Amino acid sequence: AGSRVRLLAAFDSLRETIDEPGFRGCAFVNAWAELGGPGADPLVADAVREHKALFREYLVGLAEDYDDPRAVAERVHVLMEGAMVTSALLGPRAADQTRDAVAAVLAAADGAGSVTSERGEV
Repeated sequence: AGSRVRLLAAFDSLRETIDEPGFRGCAFVNAWAELGGPGADPLVADAVREHKALFREYLVGLAEDYDDPRAVAERVHVLMEGAMVTSALLGPRAADQTRDAVAAVLAAADGAGSVTSERGEV
């Protein structure tokens, strides 16, 4: 399967977790917030940052077919993180809009060969 299929499947897998009864968002983000946010215990903060970096790198691997896998993966990562937070607050239907946004990012990358911001940054 190509990168588009893999990245959408990753989102769909996340969606299954979001759909579970009692979903309360990302356990890592929740721990970070509960223990002080930016001033959290350094061990907690480091563990959360490492988890998020590993998740992002996993998405970069899934995006390997794009001209700039990192640019595509970073956008998808932000959307997936947002889906977890928003769904925890508003319910699982909030993830539907996020999947549409992921699909739009991928469509733009499919059409352009890469994804750049309005400022021209990749």
